[in-house]
Amino acid sequence: MDIKALIDRQQALIDEMAAALQPRGVDATLAARPVAMEETRIAALEARVEALDQAKRDRVASIDASIATLKDDIAASQLRLESERKRLAPLLQASGTTPPKAAVGAAGKPSK
Repeated sequence: MDIKALIDRQQALIDEMAAALQPRGVDATLAARPVAMEETRIAALEARVEALDQAKRDRVASIDASIATLKDDIAASQLRLESERKRLAPLLQASGTTPPKAAVGAAGKPSK
């Protein structure tokens, strides 16, 4: 076999391999399915993230509302306590009793 025949045979094999590597009769919708599935998955994940963000915002708003209510309760209790102290002051002074000291709150600080 001469060189020309070897080169021709090599080229024929290369052409045959290139043709074998070309997609044959692949349905375009089938080929695009992995991309579509990943896009669907990403959309579902984004929707879940948005739902969790909304739940977080709702929970924070609920906690903020609870804190505001508790602070209002504290302020009202402090006003009632001060009113009671003022009302009882003359009676305690007349009897020689000292008024009770401020209670210590949960944080270890006197409540106001």
